[in-house]
Amino acid sequence: MQVLRDNLISFVLSSTFGVVVTILLFYFTSHPTTADTIRKRLKSAILKRLHEELGRTEAIVPEITNFLSQEFDIQQVKSIVMFGLWEPKKDVEWHRWIAIFEPQEPRLLDKLVGRPGFYELKSFAHMEVPSPDSLVPSKVEVLDFDGDGIPEVHVTLRSTWADSASIGPLILRKRQGCTWQFLALPAISVLTSQVLQGNSPHPDDATPHGRPIRCFGMKGASDGVVWSPLQDLKDTGVYEDNWILTHNGENIPFVTLRNGGSYQVRRHPIRDHVHLATVAFFADGHAVLSAHYAVVNFLILGDRVMTSDLLWNWGFPMVSKAPLRPIDIDLDSIAKAGIVAHIIGNTFFGYTEFERSMIDQHAWGVVTDQPPDPTAA
Repeated sequence: MQVLRDNLISFVLSSTFGVVVTILLFYFTSHPTTADTIRKRLKSAILKRLHEELGRTEAIVPEITNFLSQEFDIQQVKSIVMFGLWEPKKDVEWHRWIAIFEPQEPRLLDKLVGRPGFYELKSFAHMEVPSPDSLVPSKVEVLDFDGDGIPEVHVTLRSTWADSASIGPLILRKRQGCTWQFLALPAISVLTSQVLQGNSPHPDDATPHGRPIRCFGMKGASDGVVWSPLQDLKDTGVYEDNWILTHNGENIPFVTLRNGGSYQVRRHPIRDHVHLATVAFFADGHAVLSAHYAVVNFLILGDRVMTSDLLWNWGFPMVSKAPLRPIDIDLDSIAKAGIVAHIIGNTFFGYTEFERSMIDQHAWGVVTDQPPDPTAA
């Protein structure tokens, strides 16, 4: 009887001890569940990465300015994308940062208690900025740029200066293998200079089916406007701000457009892909509010960078025939002219035979079998 009582007491004590240990273990290893505790845990991971990347040890909690939660792959797993600002104590430098968290694989204890893993930092990028008014993520939206069914994050970055502002896109794209890419505007000055100096990788006559339109006029202007001095502009850059984004240790240069420069996300009216129209102004040294020669480019997302859209104006930019202000530029007409440059009769032509598309020629106002006259734009 005594042995039975001892065994029973031992069983109760061991069971109680096991339950207490399990509860304590579950409590101290449990994942945060409230918004505040989740945010605190994510901030801790961000601060640790900032210290690793920048070699700084200031105990300052990074400020979160924007965030979104979205499914970015076919696994229906939500990722958290967070944007923020990090201010050092000595006010020497500011850094904008972008952190992407994804659910981690459940650990053994998680599997035992039947809970998912917590979020881990999968991708991190930061940009040194001169002030809190620089590279502000003024707009964050989700779009499918390349039509593969996996959305991208489109961020509009805006900087405010004493005399003007600058603006530009930043695209966050998830690729196969769960790796993230950051794409932004290449130097518009370089893209334009290559064409004006005759160093474009695309032949000037494009194909026998069409040729690029080199210049455009002012909205509502007559056809008699003088052509812009292309040779005089070939060594002139455009108003753009240069930046460096460091993503997972890799430096990525990019620009934002200044002094009236802008961009639009548009859809190719025939091939239906998304491309970005950029409007930049040549840096002639005149006052910000003055008229400047302008250049329009259309870009698409390449493998690792944005590249010229070869199915708009054969990949060539268009330069204004005269100095213009932003209000003088009819981007809709310029966009259509770049499409018309590919159209003869009822066919839209690309560089290869596979890029032919049948169209309604009357809808586009092109009813001739001759290439379009470039001076008519």
